[in-house]
Amino acid sequence: GRMAEIDHVFGLTTRYGHLARILVDKGAKVGHRQKIGLMGSTGRSTGIHVHYEVLFDGTPVNPMKFLEAGRHVFKQG
Repeated sequence: GRMAEIDHVFGLTTRYGHLARILVDKGAKVGHRQKIGLMGSTGRSTGIHVHYEVLFDGTPVNPMKFLEAGRHVFKQG
């Protein structure tokens, strides 16, 4: 399937898989809340969704910690 990978510097990388369409070009800088792709059902998936993965220095880490932190860091006001 289609996957977008974003390098956030300092060893942090996020991956978004099973995309129906990728909306950014390879090597492009992306902004906060910028759409990078459209959810899809590629590969062996059975429904539309996005596979979200966080890596630190190439090692997978629990993405929930980053989702929880983002809720506090990027509050809309």
